[in-house]
Amino acid sequence: MTGKHETNRLDVAWSIAAVTFVLHLVGEPHYGFFRDELYFIACGRHPAWGYVDQPPLVPLLAAFSQLFGHSLVALRAISSIFAAASVFVACKIARELGGREFAQVLAGVAVMLGTASVALSTDSPGMWLWPLAVLYVLRIVKGGSPKWWLGVGAALGLCAEAKYSVAFFAVALLVGLIDTPERKPLRTPWFFGGIGVAVVLAAPSIVWQWGHGFPMLELLRNGASGKNVVLSPIEFLLRQFWLNNPVLSLVWIAGLVYVFGNRMHRWLGVTYVVLITMMIVLHAKDYYPAAVYIALFAA
Repeated sequence: MTGKHETNRLDVAWSIAAVTFVLHLVGEPHYGFFRDELYFIACGRHPAWGYVDQPPLVPLLAAFSQLFGHSLVALRAISSIFAAASVFVACKIARELGGREFAQVLAGVAVMLGTASVALSTDSPGMWLWPLAVLYVLRIVKGGSPKWWLGVGAALGLCAEAKYSVAFFAVALLVGLIDTPERKPLRTPWFFGGIGVAVVLAAPSIVWQWGHGFPMLELLRNGASGKNVVLSPIEFLLRQFWLNNPVLSLVWIAGLVYVFGNRMHRWLGVTYVVLITMMIVLHAKDYYPAAVYIALFAA
């Protein structure tokens, strides 16, 4: 009986992920190429370990999708895969937190509708990889194998090849663990092994930036000098509520309340607060922390 129940649970995640993929694949080609997507394709046709304003992963994926000619469907298939993967991981997190079929369905549907993104962007991989790192940390703090730290490192390191802002999430995650009793799993060689994996995966793009005088830092400084709209703390927080769908935001807010009220999972709430605080202080764009909400939807 237990085996059948576990199988049903797994089917929930796969089923909702499949529905998400199909809906995205059918709906997204009705929207034309976004200007950033055309830029990604152009960059990716000149393969490099980095570019002036981004790591290489998304440009290379975008260019790969156009190998057989211009195809909006092929390009959006990539973003559809990331969307489906984020829904799948949300269901798995809900299960890891003790949720049964209904909880997984609610998590999957909330992520599918509340964090939908049409165009392929440098944020797309993070919508899968940030919550994947959370999933592995959950398994560790619940007494799972410390070898999962290698998975955490792989998720964060790979994500660094898509968008450098994952570094802020990594810092917030570490602070969240250190600030709670769940710091104990950090005392293992596997944790440092995970750091090693992350560094190795992120190194090619970082080395490229270093070799070219860190143009990304200059771009960020210029953006902070008038290009980007600076939001007040209240405006930034209100945007989080709006961007995740005002109705469905009630789900992630309930998730935030839940993790703060649960001693074992409080580290996730601290992670969120630290991340949002850093984003506000650094005048980040309102959608930069979007991927963290997938774990909160699941909670």
